[in-house]
Amino acid sequence: MNKDLLENNPLITRVFYIEKEETLSPLYDISFDMILSLEEGQEILSMMKNMKYQSLVGIYLDENNIIQYTEPGKAWFDMSLISRYGKEKADILKIQNQESYQHFLFAMLGKEFVDQEYSLPYEPNQHPKYVVGIEKRA
Repeated sequence: MNKDLLENNPLITRVFYIEKEETLSPLYDISFDMILSLEEGQEILSMMKNMKYQSLVGIYLDENNIIQYTEPGKAWFDMSLISRYGKEKADILKIQNQESYQHFLFAMLGKEFVDQEYSLPYEPNQHPKYVVGIEKRA
């Protein structure tokens, strides 16, 4: 989990970990300025419909419970499994892509990625020489 990367970061006020309805329900009382939704799971997206926010960037469920994505995320999500063009075209777009994930993420927020440093709550030299990350959905 990314918990260790997010907690104790001086730039982050609060972190919420959402795994099921019970962990999301306290967020229904908060009005967010923006939600950046990168989750493609129908269950979480369904729960997100009950949240209050000023703007949403990324993935959401429309009124017919069909997964959609906002224009600011179009370039990234057009290459994903939820692409409005289908998997075949999404795969072609991925092969043609020359941009980094950071580029797309910054663009979704109306910013430009110019090799900004990561803001992590630890010093990388405190860790072993080799660090391996595993994504359970991969």
